[in-house]
Amino acid sequence: MISSSNFIHKTHYEILGVKEDTDFEEIRKAYRSAILCFHPDKQQKASETSNSECLTENKFLEIQRAWETLGNPRSRALYDGELLALRQDVAIAEDVSLEDLTVQDSGDDIELSYPCRCGDYYFIDSLELADTGCSISRDGCTVSLLTSKSLPASIVLPCGSCSLKVRLLINGDTRLHKDVHL
Repeated sequence: MISSSNFIHKTHYEILGVKEDTDFEEIRKAYRSAILCFHPDKQQKASETSNSECLTENKFLEIQRAWETLGNPRSRALYDGELLALRQDVAIAEDVSLEDLTVQDSGDDIELSYPCRCGDYYFIDSLELADTGCSISRDGCTVSLLTSKSLPASIVLPCGSCSLKVRLLINGDTRLHKDVHL
């Protein structure tokens, strides 16, 4: 994942579900599999456009853009250079672990936060964590985060107000306690 401004973006490799050092043939197989799954002609037709259809169409377009870049050796090399430059440009204020974060459960969503020295917070919610392969379950005052094998080792989180960023280190399955004051 790459962060810019206050957004976290998936790389083309993450969209196709492959590692950055994957060879062309594996990228092609991942593209073909993903495109068959999300192709608009494969989806059921409905009289009105539903939210899930829009998400499917967006996913299809993301997969197409990823393939257009990674399927061409020259554009892939340029893209890899851009990724490297973006990663080197990110100035990290500090590294934090999941255990350092405050957990707030609003019922529909779980939000994890960490205070920034400017007074605002670094945030990540359960949907963003799910995008990285981390599943969340609730049990009373405990929130369990279960990781998958493909989970990245870290995610860069921007502050909500200033230009500082922290690197959230994710390692193994973790149990956190919810903020009970909410």
